[in-house]
Amino acid sequence: MSRMKLLVLVLVQFGLSTCPFLAPSLYSQTLKRKTECSPLFKAEWIQLHGDTVDEVTACADGELMASHTFNAPAFGSTPPERTTWRYSGQIDKNLVADLSKTLHRKEISVLPTEIDLGVKGVPNAVLHEQDQVAHFSISHEKTEQKITLENIPGIYCGDKPAQVEEAVWDLICLYRDLYARAKNGDKLSSGNCGCKSLNDMANTNASTAAGQKCP
Repeated sequence: MSRMKLLVLVLVQFGLSTCPFLAPSLYSQTLKRKTECSPLFKAEWIQLHGDTVDEVTACADGELMASHTFNAPAFGSTPPERTTWRYSGQIDKNLVADLSKTLHRKEISVLPTEIDLGVKGVPNAVLHEQDQVAHFSISHEKTEQKITLENIPGIYCGDKPAQVEEAVWDLICLYRDLYARAKNGDKLSSGNCGCKSLNDMANTNASTAAGQKCP
């Protein structure tokens, strides 16, 4: 083998071993969809100025798709890189019906497009506010409702912040529930961590969910 051919072979092998680190890595435990997703609900939870982004989509056929994107730290000689982990799951037709009924509750459908969960005059440190923003998208028959939550306070298991009204809390719970189902399967307990089950959310009427209005 000539020196030139040997040099080319070495360069190709070196490229194959190093190029994976030049592009964002992707981990997936799921197969690609065979059909188009008709989304009922989408949620995007952004932390640390976009360093971490969690997303979940619930499709009309019950399929769930979720992702966790973050900046993976440097490891040895490998530089930091943008990494995405993807998950998927499925909910049955009864839970799809509960989800649709929840999303069409009057107190959710009339929520404003932007909701500030901060409390005027109270320092962020007191409320344990974090750099978190949440975007929700809800599909109705001919329209798409978009809701953004800002100044999200520190949320602890089973402890709904006083300034968060019930309809907004249910949206946060929907995101948590559906993301967990996509990631872990159906291994969750109903009403976990201060949240109602999907069925209970679907059957919450306006009178019991009126609660405190958004500031």
